[in-house]
Amino acid sequence: MVLYLHTSLLLPSTLVVVELVSLSPKPDGSHLALGRGFTILELFTNRPEGPSTDGDRRLNLHHGSPRGLLHPSLKDPVDCKDNLSTVYL
Repeated sequence: MVLYLHTSLLLPSTLVVVELVSLSPKPDGSHLALGRGFTILELFTNRPEGPSTDGDRRLNLHHGSPRGLLHPSLKDPVDCKDNLSTVYL
């Protein structure tokens, strides 16, 4: 699925957290939402990106819920990436 984001913020510290959720239909017609992983994207980095062909970029998803990023002891979500376990698909 293609996702577009527009923002007027140009702060270098702007982050986007994306969670992958699967929806399974239940017999009563409702859906069961199950988190499959999440990732942290830095929108405005100063690091140059290498050339890529269409469709060859991948996101590293991490186990668990992004709600853990709201814990008061976590100072910088970008620095915590080394402590998160990656989902291998």
